[in-house]
Amino acid sequence: MKRSKVPATREEYLRLVSEVERHDRLYYVEAAPEIGDAEYDALYRLLLSAEEIHPEWVEEDSPTRRVGAPVAGDLPQVAHEPRLYSLGNTYSSGELEDFHRRVLQQLGRGKPDAGEGPSGELEPEPASPTEITGPEPVYHCELKLDGASVSLLYERGRLRVAASRGDGLVGDDVSAAVRTIANLPLRLQSPDPPARLVLRGEVVMDRDTFRRLNRERREEGRPEFANPRNAAAGTLKLLDPAEVRRRSLKIFLYDIAVMEGGGTSAEPNQRPGPPATQAEQLAWLRRAGLPVFTHHRRCAGLSAVLEYCREWEERRDELGVEIDGVVVKLDRLDQRGRLGWTAKIPRWAMAYKFPAEVKTTRLLRIGYQVGRTGVITPVAELEPVFLQGSTVSRATLHNEEEIRRRGIREGMLVRVEKGGDVIPKVLGPAGEERELPEFRMIERCPRCGASLVRSEEEVAWRCPAADCPAVLEAVVLHFVSRRAMDIDGLGERLVLALVASGRVRRPADLYTLSAGELAGLERMGEKSAARVRTGIMASLKRDPARLLFALGIRHVGENAARILLARYGSIRILSGIPREELEKLEDVGPRIAASLEDWFGSEGGAAVLERLSAVGFDLERISAAFRQEARDGEVQGPFEGLNVVLTGNLKSMNRDEARRRLESSGARVRGSVSLRTDLVVAGEAAGSKLQRADELDIPVIDEQEFLRRLAES
Repeated sequence: MKRSKVPATREEYLRLVSEVERHDRLYYVEAAPEIGDAEYDALYRLLLSAEEIHPEWVEEDSPTRRVGAPVAGDLPQVAHEPRLYSLGNTYSSGELEDFHRRVLQQLGRGKPDAGEGPSGELEPEPASPTEITGPEPVYHCELKLDGASVSLLYERGRLRVAASRGDGLVGDDVSAAVRTIANLPLRLQSPDPPARLVLRGEVVMDRDTFRRLNRERREEGRPEFANPRNAAAGTLKLLDPAEVRRRSLKIFLYDIAVMEGGGTSAEPNQRPGPPATQAEQLAWLRRAGLPVFTHHRRCAGLSAVLEYCREWEERRDELGVEIDGVVVKLDRLDQRGRLGWTAKIPRWAMAYKFPAEVKTTRLLRIGYQVGRTGVITPVAELEPVFLQGSTVSRATLHNEEEIRRRGIREGMLVRVEKGGDVIPKVLGPAGEERELPEFRMIERCPRCGASLVRSEEEVAWRCPAADCPAVLEAVVLHFVSRRAMDIDGLGERLVLALVASGRVRRPADLYTLSAGELAGLERMGEKSAARVRTGIMASLKRDPARLLFALGIRHVGENAARILLARYGSIRILSGIPREELEKLEDVGPRIAASLEDWFGSEGGAAVLERLSAVGFDLERISAAFRQEARDGEVQGPFEGLNVVLTGNLKSMNRDEARRRLESSGARVRGSVSLRTDLVVAGEAAGSKLQRADELDIPVIDEQEFLRRLAES
């Protein structure tokens, strides 16, 4: 129906709201629009006009209310009811067969196993074989979207709260962000909506949007997102809903966790009552106007499940969004109830993860990157290839020795993957190409021309020139980075421009810049300059452990910086500690102690400290780690006094947050597994550290147990 007049009554307004919602659903959910963009825009403008004239008519979930005011302060917390469980996962078809065998045993088929389940807990006694009749259980297979998990609460058909996964028990309130997602209805299309409906879903960023966003960030000199999953999760935490909407997130629902009161009236030819299977749940969600990802399948028996997994492992690149596997669930909800849950995972579901994607491309040439300590790192410049959510054109080659060991040469076809789904790396040649010339390391710095040097103890070549522009850039970039001084707005583009202009020759120079000098740079307005200036001055109050790491002293990483300042309190005190005492500290040792002595004892190191003190840094300031050590007798955390090592990828938090939470619970976080290690926390894709823990018989806990213990503190 074509409209040209602003609604004159509330009834006409409500009909217009429904009409716009219907066209939103047709466009974003069903991909079957009935009108063009111009006609839709005209309807939307009529709706806006009506709400301006009659603000008393405005519905809370009107399509015009998707973008609200920015959230003030930190995101509030939301308790999940019921809790969100993790899935057991595997990369092996053999382990899927084991999962199927356990399901059969627990449903009363097959011989019981004397072993343990995937969680390490003893499985319950199998049900009587007479309880299950007919064909073997049917599974429901769904593609495992690689995004950010959320929980939604609808009351009487209206979206009330959206929460991030968090630790499964508590998450962040991301309602303002989720309400901007165009394919999610704010009001259910149901004549009899449930009084209370809790749904689970995945928020994703499609590949095209991810590439656009990273292109913009690259042009602005800001760090790019590693993959669409990180981009989606980061976007949900933004406090500005308008920016969230600009990033065009999508959501897909896959589970009804709670359905209370109403919602069970059947459509024609539909079974009455609440859904009894996963297939019926997805059908109910679609009828309510909620987005469900297109590709899923009911599979009778294990062979059909394996066939589905193989099919999508080959077809994963066909989709507009990233997937990292297949979720296999029992289709019947009553059978799920009989199998139940362990403390960590449901016994009736398993995630089959695809192996890391490997692509073949041409190594066009080997370039070089100069680090903050002068180390020259060979870099593979590749023919661009799309790999797990982003286009890869560069990958580290580590050092000369590694290149020779792998037989890598310019011009050859190479195999490339993303380590941990993040960092591109060259695995080696894709085939024999013996006629290509062998690799030869350069002898001079690619930026300043100084002759490279290498000590007998190292495989790396270094530029020894203190005034090498590449070294200056790397030093300042390290200083302002998120893990160091975390200066908002100072991205790579701006740092390079400041160094090139001569305004910044060392980190301390940043603090002498005026807003006017910053505004005079290309593509920097007054507001941006003021924001950067504010960020620079705010960093003067950062914890001294961050400053020690930011100084870029060789071998002194974040962990060592915290340990040192937890022991000595301030950078000024630390600078006077003799090497012999430093090397006795656990996780410090002779190499770090020698590096500290060399740096603090050099004229260059002393000059750096003097300049930083002159611009406002308090080098006597006591670190938070020192104050925490002083309170150790009062700490009563679940990890108190333990030496803990983190390995693998955690879904609920990044490595920095996990370390902070461990330390606040009384733990000492270490970088490597040794006989002194008390506990290892292992996330997904844990590698050599987990293997080392097994060899030394050191206790290992997974992410869910880690979160459970944190919740006890």
